[in-house]
Amino acid sequence: MARRVSYGVCKLCGQRVAKSAMTRHLDKCVVQHEATGKAVKLYRLRIDGYSQYWLDVEMKVGSKLEQLDEFLRRIWLECCGHLSAFMVGGWQGTIYYRYAEEYGEKSMAITLGKAFQVGDSFEHHYDFGSTTELKIKVLKEREGSIGRPSLRLLARNEAPSFKCTHCDQVATWIDPMDNEETAYPFYCEEHTKVLDEEDYLLPVVNSPRMGVCAYTGGPND
Repeated sequence: MARRVSYGVCKLCGQRVAKSAMTRHLDKCVVQHEATGKAVKLYRLRIDGYSQYWLDVEMKVGSKLEQLDEFLRRIWLECCGHLSAFMVGGWQGTIYYRYAEEYGEKSMAITLGKAFQVGDSFEHHYDFGSTTELKIKVLKEREGSIGRPSLRLLARNEAPSFKCTHCDQVATWIDPMDNEETAYPFYCEEHTKVLDEEDYLLPVVNSPRMGVCAYTGGPND
């Protein structure tokens, strides 16, 4: 069985590129789309959420982990203000908490450059109950300008398409309460009518947190 190719869109030039080729594409594209302002040291990050969801981000090395946390919450995760943390080596390793004062642990107030180097891999956990885990790797370092923001989105996966459980139409809703009974609880608009009134539906969105807790999507969904 042929492996499914994941595609994404470069946010700098608009080109559709395979995930496996996006790093090479961005090597050229980031230089061609420099923002005005002073050049600073930048890290390029690849952020993976359950294989089909991924982001490429360029972030100032002097920016804080809490700024990356805010970005991830805004684009992929935020539903109910849950706790979050960056982890190196799992629960037995180094952990940077969002609210470190509550745990007596390391804080996300540390800068990206002090916490990580090129080649390092780490994780981001959002919600310590129904946890969404992201894998992050520092791919490259360069001198350049992205303007005033602490980071910029370079590329994002195309939204996966899911078929309705009852037909071949594209699904727009997911039943998160039905995960124990079926591995494919998706519904098109028409077939939401087969559900009971008490069924709780969430929208199909381009995020690894789809169908979890009360998540309804980010600003670009």
